[in-house]
Amino acid sequence: MNKIILIFFFVSSLIFSQAPQGINYQAVVRDAGGQLYDNQELTVIFKLIVLETGNVTWEESHMVQTNEFGLFNSIIGQGQSLGDNLFSDINWGEGTIFVTVDIDFDNDGPQPPIDFGESQLLSVPYALYSNSSADNRWVEENNSISPANPQNRINITSSEIDLSSDDIEIGTQNSIVQFNYQDLKFYNNQNLFLEMTSDQLNIQGRINSLEPNEPSNLTTKNYVDSRDDDVVLQMNSAFTENINYFQSEVDNILTDISNLQSNVNLNSDAYYVLQDIVNTSNGNMQNQIDIINTVLSALEETIYENISLQTQLESMQNQIINLTNLISQIQETISQQ
Repeated sequence: MNKIILIFFFVSSLIFSQAPQGINYQAVVRDAGGQLYDNQELTVIFKLIVLETGNVTWEESHMVQTNEFGLFNSIIGQGQSLGDNLFSDINWGEGTIFVTVDIDFDNDGPQPPIDFGESQLLSVPYALYSNSSADNRWVEENNSISPANPQNRINITSSEIDLSSDDIEIGTQNSIVQFNYQDLKFYNNQNLFLEMTSDQLNIQGRINSLEPNEPSNLTTKNYVDSRDDDVVLQMNSAFTENINYFQSEVDNILTDISNLQSNVNLNSDAYYVLQDIVNTSNGNMQNQIDIINTVLSALEETIYENISLQTQLESMQNQIINLTNLISQIQETISQQ
């Protein structure tokens, strides 16, 4: 084509709220002398390009007819797609998006399409952006909203958050739920049942059981009195070890008591056996002493004249005295047991 064609266009951000989606586009075609290019068929090619990456996020073609004023209308997003994606797949938040316009005046003839430059979409199509965000990031199903991408998250910045539902589930089995608040309170039917502050956990009501997933220590701050209304519990890392240690100490004490009881029983048995032996021996020895005394008394009248017999008698008397003293000592020892 020998003449230069100029195109003056504007983009109207009229967004269809229902599918099919698109952006209204209008342009007037004139030649170099300002004459309208009227009542002609043209092939218009649109491309949406992301400035930061150079990625062609959308490309399509339109067969249009200019009117008597050289004006044609088209809707970007409803033409013949020249790529593999859908218009609804466009990520409008990916970066700064430019639209380029090429016009083929020969309609696939020998002349190549003419590039009429590019223009930035200064206003992001918010309705399309919202739809793409909903389609790509969040899924609504069975009155529940969940992220389609597990990497997505909700960031709520507010001094007060009110979640009203019969069942609220936050996170997954492997996730961490973090609350960056000085005070966090949980209510049930307007009744406060759990309050967490920077250094305390307050539970309103009765605690039926505490079952940690891993071994841990549960100790009390100061002491616990059954008459106290408030019991402050603190966790540490040696609870199980302390319980096991105390149990082992109790077992050792019970063993010592059992051994001591056995020793007492053995000593008592030995004492009574010894007492019986002493009593028996004491009786026999006393009988012997009585017999000896009787014999000595009988002999005493006849031995005065015999010095030798007198000496023997004195020696025997001394032995009896010593034996009597020995018996007394044994009896005294027994009485002290």
